[in-house]
Amino acid sequence: MKGERLRLFGFDSDEDALAHARAAGYDVARGNLLHAELPKAPGAADALVCADVLEHVPEPSTLLLRLLTTYLRPGGTVIVSLPNVAHWYVRASLLLGRWEYADKGILDRTHLRFFTAHTAERLLLDCGLRIVHRHSTPLPLPAVGSAFGPGRPLYPLHALSARLTRLRPTLLAYQFVFIAEWPGG
Repeated sequence: MKGERLRLFGFDSDEDALAHARAAGYDVARGNLLHAELPKAPGAADALVCADVLEHVPEPSTLLLRLLTTYLRPGGTVIVSLPNVAHWYVRASLLLGRWEYADKGILDRTHLRFFTAHTAERLLLDCGLRIVHRHSTPLPLPAVGSAFGPGRPLYPLHALSARLTRLRPTLLAYQFVFIAEWPGG
């Protein structure tokens, strides 16, 4: 409700991450996504956020369904971000016979599952979600170097990348961010 205080709840198995979240105002618990028992939440949530989560687990649909039924109220909103393995860079690397894992990014070495726009949508639909919107994020050039940030010399390249990503998301999106509704049940 408008004017109501926002309550944030999350869990992690990393103590440093938990301390950081507590400092940011989250109500957090120690827990592991892969364990049978998930931490108890203070109440049913209006929204569930799975940002940079589902690609790190062996069975994303099983986990997503568990999170939905454990934490989200019927009619709640779900926000999911998933990296785009069909990004032009990955495609070009494959054409050159390369698949190189990295410390971060689309081919992060901790990713167990990989998604295209189609397979990401299928994951959400198979879990009973109704997709309201899909946003495609460009390559995060400002994270690569400060020269790509707003007001900096290379920012126009980042702005161009963002415009082109909107035109050709399946080829240029770095990540897909979905907003969906869960009817419940």
